[in-house]
Amino acid sequence: MKFVMKPFWGWICVILLLTACESEPTPFPAQIPTVTPDALVSAQTPISITPQATTVRYAIDPLLAHIPLALTGHYEIVSDDRPISPSDLGITYDIGIAPASAEGWGLLPISVSIGVIFRPDSAYSDILWRAIDPPLLIEQLGLSWLIPLHDGTTPATVLRTDLANMGKPDGFMVDMGIIGMMGEAQIQAQLGALFIQTRRIPLSDDNRLIAWANGDIDLMLVSWMNDAEKAQWVNLVGEAYLLPLYRFGIAYIARPDLNIIISDDGLPQVVTE
Repeated sequence: MKFVMKPFWGWICVILLLTACESEPTPFPAQIPTVTPDALVSAQTPISITPQATTVRYAIDPLLAHIPLALTGHYEIVSDDRPISPSDLGITYDIGIAPASAEGWGLLPISVSIGVIFRPDSAYSDILWRAIDPPLLIEQLGLSWLIPLHDGTTPATVLRTDLANMGKPDGFMVDMGIIGMMGEAQIQAQLGALFIQTRRIPLSDDNRLIAWANGDIDLMLVSWMNDAEKAQWVNLVGEAYLLPLYRFGIAYIARPDLNIIISDDGLPQVVTE
């Protein structure tokens, strides 16, 4: 019997034969990332890090807290209610200034003077002036390194007679600005002994001149470190209404590894390379 291939199966055989003869497809080449020249330079260039300068800690004794100080340089101001202790040097502070009362500190070529100003237009300013005794104030403070700037010789009996002649035998009330300077409490006590009562008006370094200009206070303590600063208070109230009280020097202590110079204002400052 003769075998005859049907057309359908014939075409299938042809397709299979052609498929078997085709070559395998060539795969696409792998995509290998390349580094651009800029990226290569950036990767190989070390990052420069500028070291941060260490901040110098500058301690100011609480007795100098309200004294305007012309510090030059960038410092971290360290303030505390406690006096500066040499044992804390290098621990809580790097350089410190305080009243010149301790040995081992460097004496600075400046001093601080403290006085009290009165209102020129007050009828009580004259007797307030004469009622304040700077040597007694220093004795009451118990600080032998303070130097009195006025003798305060008016006897209490004379002051009481003057009060009676003013029609104020039982005293009167005045408003006293309080900012935290040495001697404020002692002045209140001295005036109180003559029945002159003081109403405490809290002040700050920022608002005391405003309070004075507004007439809110009758007297307050002020400071100066040179003639120019004193002249500012004299210009404000007049020489007759500025009573100098006492003066004291300033000293400093610093870490021995710091390079210290004294500024034109007489204060120690750190020289950085």
